[in-house]
Amino acid sequence: MNPRPSHVAPARKPWKNNLETRLVFWSSLLFLGSLGLIVYVTVMGIPYTPFQGRLDQLRNEMIRHLDLIANLHKEQTEDWLWEKRKDLNFIANNPFLLDELETWLTEPTDHLASTYLQTISKAYPEFEFLQLVDIANQLVFSTTTESPEPLIKDRFYHNVLLSNHGYVGRARMLPGRKWPVFRIGHALHNRHGQDVAVLIAAVSPVALMERLPNVGDSLGKTGEVFLVNGQGFLISQLKYPPPDGSVPKPLEYQLKSKPELLAASGHEGLILSRDYRNEPVVAAFRHVRISPVWGMGLVVKIDQKELFAPLRQEVTTLVFVSLTVFLLLVLTNAFMVRRQTRLLTVLSHAAAQISQNDLTIRCGIRGQDEIGVLGQTFDVMAEKLESAFKGQEKEITRHRQTSLNLAQANNELKNFTYIVSHDLRSPLLSIQGFIEELHMDLEALAQPITHLLHDQDDAFAHSIKDILHVRLPDDMRYIRASTHKMDGLVNGILNLSRVGRVELQFERLEMQKLVENNINALEFTIRAAGVDVSVGTLPPLVSDRFAMEQIFGNLLSNAIKYRDLSRPGKIEISAVDDPKEQRTLFFVKDNGRGIAEDDIQKIFIMFQRVGNQDSPGDGIGLACVQTLVRRLRGRIRCQSTLGAGTTFQLSFPTIPQQSNSTPWENAE
Repeated sequence: MNPRPSHVAPARKPWKNNLETRLVFWSSLLFLGSLGLIVYVTVMGIPYTPFQGRLDQLRNEMIRHLDLIANLHKEQTEDWLWEKRKDLNFIANNPFLLDELETWLTEPTDHLASTYLQTISKAYPEFEFLQLVDIANQLVFSTTTESPEPLIKDRFYHNVLLSNHGYVGRARMLPGRKWPVFRIGHALHNRHGQDVAVLIAAVSPVALMERLPNVGDSLGKTGEVFLVNGQGFLISQLKYPPPDGSVPKPLEYQLKSKPELLAASGHEGLILSRDYRNEPVVAAFRHVRISPVWGMGLVVKIDQKELFAPLRQEVTTLVFVSLTVFLLLVLTNAFMVRRQTRLLTVLSHAAAQISQNDLTIRCGIRGQDEIGVLGQTFDVMAEKLESAFKGQEKEITRHRQTSLNLAQANNELKNFTYIVSHDLRSPLLSIQGFIEELHMDLEALAQPITHLLHDQDDAFAHSIKDILHVRLPDDMRYIRASTHKMDGLVNGILNLSRVGRVELQFERLEMQKLVENNINALEFTIRAAGVDVSVGTLPPLVSDRFAMEQIFGNLLSNAIKYRDLSRPGKIEISAVDDPKEQRTLFFVKDNGRGIAEDDIQKIFIMFQRVGNQDSPGDGIGLACVQTLVRRLRGRIRCQSTLGAGTTFQLSFPTIPQQSNSTPWENAE
């Protein structure tokens, strides 16, 4: 699509109001959120679904790995100790040793049995040393001089004698040694089956840990395997020093972290916790049952930092790739958005030019997509508008001239009404004056003529007397009444003209006080007529004081004048607010004669009177009221039932618009 450039370049909008910027921003935010969601799902998975993220996969792999290593090490530990116990059982049941045992116990020095035990000790390097203790718990022979005291205690001695295949005792620290040893004991019997001695072998846990396959190698740099006794005291070596800087001594340094305590107390499982260094680790713990009365804890652990290092690397790579894709998407999106919004800018500028009455503008956008179709439709619309505008220019000019003519005629009519009503007063006043003069002259003429005709009694004299005393006075009264009526009509026209020409002065009016003042002004008439007037709560109103006094004064006067003499008169004045329409409604209700339904529309016509004409009036009052109400941008309605009463409803805007228009300009 190749838009034809406008003859006026479109103004550049601020970035906050720029469609291009907003589209790029929100689409980029959407791309970023989508990529963030992909990264999150890749790492964390989708909750409550079988799909697992890399975090769960790596954690599960390491859990399976640690479980496998822990189970393997536990099995190897138990097998190794069982193997050592079998080795000691083989040595203890050697026929040569049993044959020479009784002689050796009585003469232990340089006996062949001692040479046999020395040779056996060298053949089994896992045995730190061997000791032979008689039934009295006295050391008979030892392959080392480091432990002159026997390794046997009463409880251990008792458990050894009860065991047929040997017994493994708790780890024990020997003087002069760095690491504790496990004691394995086996009872020796004579040819009569009696217990005569106990053979004891010492095994180091260091040798045990060395025999475990690939201890720590498959656990990475921070992986570690160690043993604790039933109270959590260290048995084997630690890979790292404690955080307090002390040297952990076996069977003296107690490990108080959760994995070690659980393993020592007989539990097995896997846990995410902190180790003796207060570092977060993933630890598998096992309890190795050595005998029915004691066991030890085996802990296999790895730092969480190392465990999740591959995940951090994967996340870093994923974030880098995502950001690269995000930047490419943003650039591509910005290019596409700029291409489309440039066309919309041209279209918007063309629309703005048309709104400024430049109907010759065309956007020139062409294409098969939605924007191209919109551009073509816009140009067709602009052509039709230009054609319609040119066709209506003459009609608009004609209507404008007609409006000017009507306004001129309206002004002439207003001036004519004022001039006619004003100029009629002068002849009327002259006629009224001459009628009075004529009346005085007639009275002056009637007296001498009556005197001259006093003695005559013929028809001519009676005719002259009838003219002077009856016919001429009656004619004078008719002329006087007609001039008075015509004077009232002229005054009404003048009053109506003044009502339409007076300038309104809007101010805040306390309608309660204004209506009460009107009632006080009519107090004598109200009392004389015996009418009860009640006023409800009236809200204040912004309006013209003179106009409102005229309106309510006229309505009150009519309600009093046209009361029903057959019942006590009653007038009620009330008001309500209409917030929805932002108007205030006033009601003037009476129980007077009422108005026939067909006559309701006639009461606002000038000089039009309806109903029984037994009260003086010229039919101008309600016409003036309607004119004033319209000038105040109000509305007046009449609801009446003949013989029941009438209600006038006045509606005024709460916030009025000032108007100085004349009643003819407001006429419907």
